[in-house]
Amino acid sequence: MTAVTSSPGSSPASGSTTCGVRSGTAARRRPGLTLFTVASAACGLAPTAGALVVARLVQRAAAAVLVPSSLALLQAAHPDPRAQARAVGVWGGVAGIAAAFGPVVGGVLTDAASWRLVFFVNVPIGVAALLLTVRYVVRPEGHGRRGLDRRRPRRWPRWAC
Repeated sequence: MTAVTSSPGSSPASGSTTCGVRSGTAARRRPGLTLFTVASAACGLAPTAGALVVARLVQRAAAAVLVPSSLALLQAAHPDPRAQARAVGVWGGVAGIAAAFGPVVGGVLTDAASWRLVFFVNVPIGVAALLLTVRYVVRPEGHGRRGLDRRRPRRWPRWAC
């Protein structure tokens, strides 16, 4: 199961705040969290290796939506460049700690009970994050329902956003 649960070199942290800001973070955050949480449960409940692979693909796609939107939320919450740099530094530190301890915790959970626990641990965290998002994340000023923004983002081709 190692090949399915870990994918070196395909970190979701390779996203850009540009895409998150341009696509409306508040609108994308809830569905991404919901899909990630449901896909995590589906991974834990997968009856076959094929079902696990499909659920992992969905989980990874949801994570790809969450990372840029989380960075964009930090950018919107901290307009001051120094505070923004500090917030992104904390975000990166937490991501680094998670990357370091995630495999260790996953190994402990797998040895103690089952590989399924590695996925089920995401469910209560995802539900808590969804509740906190609904409660505390507000739509930034000027982010109403708009059509597709056709301006080309800096540093990214149009198809990337």
